[in-house]
Amino acid sequence: MAARMCQNARSQSFAAHALAEGDTAASLRVECADPSPNDQDAFVERRISGYHQDEEGHWVAELECGHRQHVRHNPPWVNRPWVTTEEGRTAALGTTLDCKKCDLSK
Repeated sequence: MAARMCQNARSQSFAAHALAEGDTAASLRVECADPSPNDQDAFVERRISGYHQDEEGHWVAELECGHRQHVRHNPPWVNRPWVTTEEGRTAALGTTLDCKKCDLSK
């Protein structure tokens, strides 16, 4: 099973610690510690296949389904320090994000 980008505080704390220790890959493999019972039904996970920057310089993930999703590092609301470096973005290729557009079409 591919790792999800989890928004749960315990997982984010672990990911931040792993990243601070220089283990970018470990920070990306974090899975939700407390997934909801309907977690698998609630989200359509898609792998990140590439990136580009929008006209404002924000990073946008290109998903395998063809949709795009901004991947901002905007603490404390969104904690994605991996977005800020080339190494971090490269390590995140192949990990999954919840595709909001695919969620709507379920």
